[in-house]
Amino acid sequence: MILILLNRKHILTEFMEVDIIELSKIYKKNVNKNDKLLDWLYFIDNPESEEMEKIMEENKGIKEAKNKLEEISNDEIMQRIADWREGAEHDKASIKLTAQNETKREIAKKMLNKNISIEEISELTGLSQKEITKLTKI
Repeated sequence: MILILLNRKHILTEFMEVDIIELSKIYKKNVNKNDKLLDWLYFIDNPESEEMEKIMEENKGIKEAKNKLEEISNDEIMQRIADWREGAEHDKASIKLTAQNETKREIAKKMLNKNISIEEISELTGLSQKEITKLTKI
């Protein structure tokens, strides 16, 4: 996954850091047109643009990356693998969210048993008052 924003750093480990850059802000700034990083940012943003055709004449690395991207895009098996992976990531996120919501419901039930108000439970758990009210009927 590529995350691109500006002026934010997230150090994940001593070996990995994610810098986030907002491409629209980069383009608006007066930057050196011969900047190789800017060439890669243009490629990430729009690999099919006419501007990229010009850049690829001078930057063989980007040309190789575009060729590899096209090769992968045209490979049916690679497309299936990418689709499966995307589906698996979606399923993983969905399972995590479901587990978090179930945990919130369990906590809300315990709070109800302690006679804590529905309003306060909603504020603390993030569950809607309607959802908490349904828990009282279970």
